[in-house]
Amino acid sequence: MKLVTHSIASDRDSITLPAIRKDFWEFVISRHPIEEEHAPSTKRAYRWRKIPALHLIVGQYVNVHGVGVYVRGERGDKPDEVEQRPRPYAARLKKAVGARDFVYNATPRKYFFLKFKSCNSSSAANWGKMADWLHKEADAYQKTLHRVMEGPKKYRWASPHEWLLEQIEKWPEDMLVSTARDLALVTDADTIQQLFHSEMDADGYFKPLGQNEEGEI
Repeated sequence: MKLVTHSIASDRDSITLPAIRKDFWEFVISRHPIEEEHAPSTKRAYRWRKIPALHLIVGQYVNVHGVGVYVRGERGDKPDEVEQRPRPYAARLKKAVGARDFVYNATPRKYFFLKFKSCNSSSAANWGKMADWLHKEADAYQKTLHRVMEGPKKYRWASPHEWLLEQIEKWPEDMLVSTARDLALVTDADTIQQLFHSEMDADGYFKPLGQNEEGEI
């Protein structure tokens, strides 16, 4: 993983530039490595945490005025249908996460429980507190959505996935290596390729045998 430091950007750089946004999200992941389990760094202004059990997504975003979190539906979902999922819990969710409104005042109505922290996001000196806030709030949103919309949990963890993510933070390196081997044996090929496409490409996985660097046979 690329370690990112505050030296990657200066106050004169704009967070509206795709390359600077990429640097920012890499900084977030370097500061909170578990974030990479949810989504890779990107040149976009936002990243998504998927919550499959609820068919919802917790989004993190950055703009020139600061950073924010919100809830939205899965890609391709109709906004009107998505709105009906959290609506019965709107009052409890707003209070629990500290959001002012149920639906963000935009058309279409597809962003919910938006919360924002104002700061000069183009200054890398602020990236530490921005990253910490995004990570803390996204965690809180995810746990609150599960707790409120699914009701009391039967077990300590909401899912085996949540349990595994927590253990990864604790396990020693040799156990992580062993677990990675076990997961590789039971994970389907399409998922492995989706997760590690760039690394596989760098290793020449997709290059036909006998083909040189110029692509000639």
